[in-house]
Amino acid sequence: MKREVLPGALADISAVGGVTGHPDSIWLLDYWGKKDVAGILLMPPTRHVMLHLNDCCKWKEHIRSKKKLFAGYQSEG
Repeated sequence: MKREVLPGALADISAVGGVTGHPDSIWLLDYWGKKDVAGILLMPPTRHVMLHLNDCCKWKEHIRSKKKLFAGYQSEG
């Protein structure tokens, strides 16, 4: 679990379409390459969820109040 993610494994992820060449996707290979196997396995059920918690709270508030989420956003309806 403490070993680094192997470059070949990252190449496999790219080859099977796990990430695309788009800048919003390709950066993940570099990020994952700096983690150990334990960090990769624990990320989805722990840290990754926390990254999106604030977004979920904003969506909930928007749905309940019909307020703008951010400047420039136009609510339809």
